[in-house]
Amino acid sequence: MNYKKLLSISFLSLLITNPSSFAGVSVPSVANLNILSQIASATSFTSKDNNNIDIKNVNQSTSSFVSAEELKKNVEMDAAKLGLAVDEKALTSLTSGGKFSTAGLDNLGDVEGFGELETPDATPDTYVYDTGLMTLTRDTSYANKSIFSTADGAQQGRIQVFIDFEKKLFWGDVIAYPTVNSNALQNGDKDYANPSLGTAAITSLPVTGNTNYTIRYDIDGMTGSVTDDSACGDSSCRTNATTLNMDDGSPNDGDNSNMKKYMNHNGTISNSGNSFGGIVVHGEFATATLSSNGTATIAFEAADCDGCNDSDFAGSIERWSATGSAAAKKGEGVDLARTQVSNAFASE
Repeated sequence: MNYKKLLSISFLSLLITNPSSFAGVSVPSVANLNILSQIASATSFTSKDNNNIDIKNVNQSTSSFVSAEELKKNVEMDAAKLGLAVDEKALTSLTSGGKFSTAGLDNLGDVEGFGELETPDATPDTYVYDTGLMTLTRDTSYANKSIFSTADGAQQGRIQVFIDFEKKLFWGDVIAYPTVNSNALQNGDKDYANPSLGTAAITSLPVTGNTNYTIRYDIDGMTGSVTDDSACGDSSCRTNATTLNMDDGSPNDGDNSNMKKYMNHNGTISNSGNSFGGIVVHGEFATATLSSNGTATIAFEAADCDGCNDSDFAGSIERWSATGSAAAKKGEGVDLARTQVSNAFASE
């Protein structure tokens, strides 16, 4: 996985005040993380009907800017002060009104001096963007397959992003608290996933991005969630109701059938056959300047389709999501428990 993609973050997280309180949850394992893989391409919202970030949240709730002209001026001033480029395409999207789309943009880069999953320590001067715990709701433009529990508060998440503008570093947490209806591998309890997403370099303003990863169950003797790569593209596993939005490459090497198998919930769920019962977690994040707050979206996706072609499979995807504002504050943030990441998918 391209590391700089990893940190192009749209962060979605779930706050867990006590991870151990969730029965059956184990720490995810690490491997070949494609997790932050879409970061560099910024928030490339290719889905016609997914929850794109609303620019009003970025401009109004996150900053004191009252006009597009002022926002552009402040972005240019901050970029010059920090020695960063101005991402004109992202800036145009931010000031155009309506939904924020930065398809094809690349404003996060590779960083030296850190391992693939290593992150720096936050300092009192680090900017922290934290949505707090958010409750996800079902996206009615997607299928309703009864994969996820509909109980109040059953689907929750949280995003916590860290930016060191002086050192030009970007990292964070995408925390998921999904609840899948009970099946052969899941007992219906709320789960928890917060894999390390590594560190990326900031090269320009505004800062935008997205990421995704996959949760699987009962792998390698683990009784809880295991986080792995995802071949889903950008902010959704589908481009629209009849077209899959999946990347070539790991863990599928261009073969979408594997990714479909990982997230399928049709029939009997098992770690063999065509329904592994996994969940794809998506995250999106955008912020404009030093004085701007951020906006973040988290989403869970899974499908239920029997021997489907790509078109039918895309139409069977169920999605839950939440979008929240993340006030920019300096500090060290909240230390949230990490889960392991496994590359078990790659061997399937």
